[in-house]
Amino acid sequence: MANEALHVAIKSGDLAAVTEATKVVDAPIEPETLPLAASLGNAAVVEALIAAGAESKGLKGGWTAAAHTAGKGHTEVLAALIAHFGAGCLEAPPGCSLTPLLLAAQHGHTSCAALILDAAGDDALRAEDVHGRNALMLAACAGCVPLLELLVERGVPVDSASERDGRTALMWAIVAHRPAAVGALARLGADPTVRAKLNTEAAIVPGKPDREGDTAMDVASSRQGKDPTLRHLQSYINDWLKQREEAPNDPPPPMPPLPWVAHAEAFVASGGDEEAAPEPAATGEADKAVESDIFGDEDVPEDEDEGGEAGGVDVGADGGGAAADAAADAATEKGAATAAMAAAAASAADLDELD
Repeated sequence: MANEALHVAIKSGDLAAVTEATKVVDAPIEPETLPLAASLGNAAVVEALIAAGAESKGLKGGWTAAAHTAGKGHTEVLAALIAHFGAGCLEAPPGCSLTPLLLAAQHGHTSCAALILDAAGDDALRAEDVHGRNALMLAACAGCVPLLELLVERGVPVDSASERDGRTALMWAIVAHRPAAVGALARLGADPTVRAKLNTEAAIVPGKPDREGDTAMDVASSRQGKDPTLRHLQSYINDWLKQREEAPNDPPPPMPPLPWVAHAEAFVASGGDEEAAPEPAATGEADKAVESDIFGDEDVPEDEDEGGEAGGVDVGADGGGAAADAAADAATEKGAATAAMAAAAASAADLDELD
């Protein structure tokens, strides 16, 4: 009953009630109590529980207090746990591969990751999740640029590959649709030509070597141009590879904003004036057309050619007005011809009946 009252006080965030409740608990504080408080992010309550004898190894929902804290970004609470329990509280929970550092990376909490690295050092960087991903790869999936910079600075190789599939942080950033992370990894020295391990179960793609793993470009091209974000990344990588050939000593190009994001920002900045916020120019050779179009060239009807003609009607620079008139005229003439043919057929049928 006393522990139940303590839990109620913790959930309410009432420090005085927590302190009072710890005084009347006649049994050891239950193991899940400290993880509960840590998950709520109240550093003062956590300090009071530690002072009352709460242990760091307890679990709530299978997670330790440090795991809850790192995953939710409660920096002050994590600092208190490390100060009282040391690096020993930063291990993965029993039966789980996710350490507090991996959880912080997965959710993009840079300050928590920095605390963990200061306390645990390089040992923390060796941790991998069940898929073989290290903290850098998880930070890439989260799209957290400051954390990527921190981890590379602390010694994680930017092109480190997972043991399971050989994917690098760059590849994971592409898979997770994180343009900012792709641009940051390029700036941090990532190599776009590194290949992942060969996936023997992958579908055969015509024209692609079947004995080589994917590169970053292959990953970005994996959906055949249907995904607008991947098309944007494909265009960027194409420009990046071209620059590596033409000017290998130059830094990689900066990542341009997603076209629809840039347009939305311009629209808001213009006060909602559509004309004052024109569509930004497309970047790269891969998507000189409309980058936000989810359809590729193979979806263009056969009667449409590259010159913008449809059914012989020229779509000129007049905004489509002349083309629309021509199309309407053509439709009228076609309708008249169809009506004449129908009348002729009806007349023939009437003659047959008279006969």
